[in-house]
Amino acid sequence: MATRWCIARATAEGGFVGRYGHWDGHPESVGKTLWDAYFGHFHGDLKAMLKFLIDDHPAGWSNISDAAWELPAGFGDANKGPHCYCHGERHEEANTITDQTAARTGCEYVYVFRSTPNGDIMKILKPMAPQWFRFTLGSGDPNARWNTIAVLALKNKDIQPNWAEVGR
Repeated sequence: MATRWCIARATAEGGFVGRYGHWDGHPESVGKTLWDAYFGHFHGDLKAMLKFLIDDHPAGWSNISDAAWELPAGFGDANKGPHCYCHGERHEEANTITDQTAARTGCEYVYVFRSTPNGDIMKILKPMAPQWFRFTLGSGDPNARWNTIAVLALKNKDIQPNWAEVGR
């Protein structure tokens, strides 16, 4: 089942802007994948990571979990790299997600990155609606507030959070 998510940059106004992701968005999957990609494939270069994940793939992502980052991104059964919606078998329009639009698109988690003088940070957000409802594509609550469930300093790859606890 899809757990929709967004990878984003923090904005100067305190919001975020990024790209939609469809599958496996829980912290123990996408959160861990982003952590591992930051320290592994992108060698701690947040600018390069966000260029690839946000700027170079404007239609967003089907799935990035367990992707072979050294392979090209694309969509299709044969692809072992990250699965995007803009290369390979699919060529969709840009899908920009912001703090104003994410909840109504059904995003259940947002992974917001920013650089600070003390280092890079990944903030994980989850929408909290006035009443519980199922977040499904296009039917999220546009009035939901974004609650921060984790703020992770990207300083030491060996000191990972307990990803299952982050998602609760």
